[in-house]
Amino acid sequence: MDNNKIVYSFVYDDKTEISYEILADIPEVKCDNANINNCKNYMDCNKCLLLNKISYYIKYFGDFLSYENVTVKVISKEREYIKKVSLQDGVRSLLGLIMPFSGCPFLAKLIPMARFHLPFSSIEETQFRVIGMYLFAQYLRKKNGLQSDWDLKNLVDIYSNIREVNKKLCDKIREMSLKDASINAIIILDVLADQVLFSVDEKELEYFEKLFVSYLND
Repeated sequence: MDNNKIVYSFVYDDKTEISYEILADIPEVKCDNANINNCKNYMDCNKCLLLNKISYYIKYFGDFLSYENVTVKVISKEREYIKKVSLQDGVRSLLGLIMPFSGCPFLAKLIPMARFHLPFSSIEETQFRVIGMYLFAQYLRKKNGLQSDWDLKNLVDIYSNIREVNKKLCDKIREMSLKDASINAIIILDVLADQVLFSVDEKELEYFEKLFVSYLND
């Protein structure tokens, strides 16, 4: 299997199985929208690369109810995951992988995390991975002679933009979906984004600080 390829398989209770191959790679085409407030106009004019990237999945899963049970298998070159979840959780994990590679400049900040995808991640796992990713980015910025943000101030802005994209996407999906699996998946992604934003904004990082006690006792 290709190093950058991840396969998502959804197995329903009636044994129907549908699979998607996702290439976790930097997109060649990128959206030129530099203003978060223009996202709605891009979506309405069919210029939004994000919406175009996920429209197939939105329409397909829009025919299902979010609470339907499904077994999801996630296969990469390194390992396999299998979990029985609600459909909305399975779609959330799938879209969480696809969306950063859509060409959206605001979600592109999540490409490093998506490249090392962790299916069905909890809020704590997402917080840890986001903060770790962001601090690594600051190290790389410093190494390349750029200003670094070790206080996580800009991370708040990044996730505020991600939440705004999610909100506009939910509004658009409401116009397209027959049922609620697709929109609930985006809502769950937004809840995770909100939790990350809250932990950084409120400095509620005590839980993680306890894990690093051996680094703080020198």
